[in-house]
Amino acid sequence: MEELNNQNEEKVKKYLNIITILKAIIIPFANFFVFLAINFAVQSAFSFIFVKLTEDVNLTEEQHLEKAMNMFNQHISLMYSIIVVLFLGIFMLVHIKKNFSKTIDFEYKSPTRKIAVLSVALGIFIGIASNVGLNLIANRLPDSWIQGNQENVSVFQESNLILTLIATGICAPIVEELLFRGLIYNAIKKIIKTLTKTQTKSTQYFTVITAAVVTSFLFGIYHGNILQALYAGTISLFMVYVYEQSGSILAAIIIHSMFNISGIPSAIMVTFIEEVVILIFSVVMICITMVMVYKVCSAKKQEIQSEEI
Repeated sequence: MEELNNQNEEKVKKYLNIITILKAIIIPFANFFVFLAINFAVQSAFSFIFVKLTEDVNLTEEQHLEKAMNMFNQHISLMYSIIVVLFLGIFMLVHIKKNFSKTIDFEYKSPTRKIAVLSVALGIFIGIASNVGLNLIANRLPDSWIQGNQENVSVFQESNLILTLIATGICAPIVEELLFRGLIYNAIKKIIKTLTKTQTKSTQYFTVITAAVVTSFLFGIYHGNILQALYAGTISLFMVYVYEQSGSILAAIIIHSMFNISGIPSAIMVTFIEEVVILIFSVVMICITMVMVYKVCSAKKQEIQSEEI
């Protein structure tokens, strides 16, 4: 009788594990699909409006298309901001009712003041190191890599400056961190934990490292060109590290935001200081900041453990 109960218990456990894994797969996939669907709907609506607004009997079809495309490019930042606001609105409404993030152990936690400041510094120094480093090795990279990266980076250049800063410095970091470091990263961790029978320090390290690598790989692919995939995937590892240490997705958003607007301090610095010096200084500061993040988070964890005891 006891053996039969154990067998039934094992079957129930396997069934629950399958359900957990399926939910962990569906949650990020469904959110990503909704984001893409909103993206398509908004861009299609704006395209239709711009085509109607640029209609002119004196223009050829080619001129009409070019005029509509120019208007489209000038409003990229506005469109992207609308897309993100709509997605976040839907996300929050569904989350309030279903609380699906709890299924994959994705919690929302504010960073401490120290972690927020360190995140700002880390994002800026990573951005400066990336910008200057790419400038230094640009001549050694394939032209197709440079061109593909330039096309992606220049998408927002024709838009209004303020809207561009909002889109790249606020909207993009929020939605991308929510999807990648928030949902995808935690979903992968949940799947591995569910498949792992025992949780030891070794399996915990394996879970975090595997989830970090896979998330960063997917984040790189998401950017659509080889060069951007390489540095976006690498930067993702830094954001995963800070998120894993602090437990705050907002810390990762801050790093991402500072990285996206780091072109401004990079451009200022290169006018006064040699690029090699800037690169070395930035790398040193990245290392120092990473160590400080570890120490601050470790101290906070010990403080919490002491309070619990």
